[in-house]
Amino acid sequence: MRKAISPIIATILLIVVSLALISIMLSWGSEFVSKNTAAADNTVDADCVGSYVNFISCVYDISEETVTVNIINTGKTDFKQDQNFNVSIIDKDKQVDFSHTNVLDSNALVIGESDYFVITDYNGPSPITVQLRNMYCPLNYWQTKCS
Repeated sequence: MRKAISPIIATILLIVVSLALISIMLSWGSEFVSKNTAAADNTVDADCVGSYVNFISCVYDISEETVTVNIINTGKTDFKQDQNFNVSIIDKDKQVDFSHTNVLDSNALVIGESDYFVITDYNGPSPITVQLRNMYCPLNYWQTKCS
């Protein structure tokens, strides 16, 4: 009878230790998942999903040193007056000009609306790429090549 008690106690102890380890792993796992999904929610702004600006035209006039860009809001986000658009220009030598801010002069750009802006005194080598970013959705950008 004495030998039968020892394997039963060992089995019960193994089950108890296994359950304790499982509960610790589940507790850590649920905290890990909730913390990382919260961090992911902060990096992706739900209001910016589906935001899109389409380029109607982009003309770089080297002789006049101007870049004229026509855009239209074809996405699902209204850009309000205080949500400025900034432009980066990348020339054929991969030199980047970040100096063009608030190119729509604080005008709103609602869904379906178009607008244009002119950048003056730009004299980089052609062709150029124009990147457009909005302060409301800083992770999104749109770009086009200008001739």
